[in-house]
Amino acid sequence: MNWEKGFKRFAFVLAVIVGILHCVLMIAYGGFWLASFFDLMRLAQLPSPASDWVGLLVAFLMGFLPVWGIPAAVCWAVRGFYEGAENAPTSLQDVPGPYEQ
Repeated sequence: MNWEKGFKRFAFVLAVIVGILHCVLMIAYGGFWLASFFDLMRLAQLPSPASDWVGLLVAFLMGFLPVWGIPAAVCWAVRGFYEGAENAPTSLQDVPGPYEQ
């Protein structure tokens, strides 16, 4: 059983669900802070359908990326410890001292 692959798949499914839920909440809440964010990014100048789609994309990514990014970063860090352990010596007898040649 591959725990890392299962964990990543679970995180991906959860990230999609949270991204969609975030879009729904933005629509239900009104997205007033998203409108001010668009003014800051100067996306309010886009035509209405385009700015709506960009707003939904930004809302989806703001829900998706943290949920997917954090587990991916944890798996990346843990994999680094395992890869480093494979190259490490198995005992201290195999490691030469500082004065040995």
